[in-house]
Formats: sequence, C-alpha cells, structure tokens
Amino acid sequence: MDKLAGVGGDALVVRMIDLFVKLSPERLEGARRALGEGDLSTVERLTHSLKSSAANVGAVRLRFRAEDAELCANRGESASISALLDELEQEVARVLLDLQAARARHAR
Repeated sequence: MDKLAGVGGDALVVRMIDLFVKLSPERLEGARRALGEGDLSTVERLTHSLKSSAANVGAVRLRFRAEDAELCANRGESASISALLDELEQEVARVLLDLQAARARHAR
C-alpha cells in the first residue's frame, strides 16, 4: 500500500481498496457460476482479474492462489478449480478484513 500511496496518495489507495472490496466478491461469484456452467474461459478471465486486483492491493497469497485457479481453468482442470475457489473465498475474506484497517489508515 505504501508504494501505491507514493504514486497516487491516500486517495488512490482508498479508491483501489474500494474497487477490490466491490469487485472481488463479484468475480468469485461469477467464477463459481461459470464453473457450474462449464465455462472455463470465463473462470480463467475472472480469476485473472482477481489475480491482478490482488496484486494491486498487495495481497500476495491471494494473487498466487488466483493464478493457480487461472492456470487450472486454462488447462481445463475443472475438478481442481472448485477447491481453489473455496480457498480463494477464504483468502478474499481475510484480505477484506486487512483492507478495512488499511483503508481506515489512508482515509483521513
């Protein structure tokens, strides 16, 4: 977050956190729905977006797990994706809690 704040100040940090808070649950839900429909290209696209968003807010573990899901979708490994989405859901919840504290520090 410090690097992001150095580039765009606290306002940018708050904006990035707000976007992550809004979009991450939507992306996870969409990926789960797409997996249920057998649409692995959508799963790949949504987990790629989640990976990028996680990197933007410094959520390294989430970024790597999202990349795992993206790669599984790309390889057509649908059996592995469901478990990865469960892990991503737990990790997003953890990151959201951390980001609440970060947002409070930057939203002065």
